[in-house]
Amino acid sequence: MSNSLSLEESALLAKMKSEIDQLKRKVEELDDDKEEEIAQGIESLIEQNPNISVVNVCEDSIEFELSDDRTIIIPARWSWRLENANETERQNYEVAENGNRVVWPDVGVEITVQGILTGDPEPRPEE
Repeated sequence: MSNSLSLEESALLAKMKSEIDQLKRKVEELDDDKEEEIAQGIESLIEQNPNISVVNVCEDSIEFELSDDRTIIIPARWSWRLENANETERQNYEVAENGNRVVWPDVGVEITVQGILTGDPEPRPEE
């Protein structure tokens, strides 16, 4: 059996390599376009995020009234620091950054609009 290629086989392999290279470039372009599309989508969502207008800290939950008329309630246990805080510490909060976040300075907790909307609880320390 011969290891050499005929002229036709060699031409066919060269053509296949060229087509594969073209496909790779198209995939890279699509990936770049998709990354840009995702980034624009995220920016759009961030721009559309409502602001926190009212906060109500209850014993077992925290209620956030948003500027788009939604009320989001999260369990207090989502923030172990707030869950362990006393009533005075829990009630000492401020709405900051034009309503983008709520800060509890006595216990070092910040909860953002994004965290509320995506359901992002604070990780507990490992014991």
